[in-house]
Amino acid sequence: MINYELWLNKFVYKTSGKPFKSGDKLGKPVKIIEHPQLHIPAFVMKDDGSYVECRRCELLIGGEYE
Repeated sequence: MINYELWLNKFVYKTSGKPFKSGDKLGKPVKIIEHPQLHIPAFVMKDDGSYVECRRCELLIGGEYE
């Protein structure tokens, strides 16, 4: 099982290739909540406060972006 807590404040991207609500392809999750409809872990994104299922994201290699 993936420990998504380790991904907080590091860059992630959606596996679908679609941008986050902010329009960016990369985002930084700042906390994990229970998805209101699906009742599974979801990231809350720093830039726009939106949420996305953790399992729909991948950690950017190293979690850093220049």
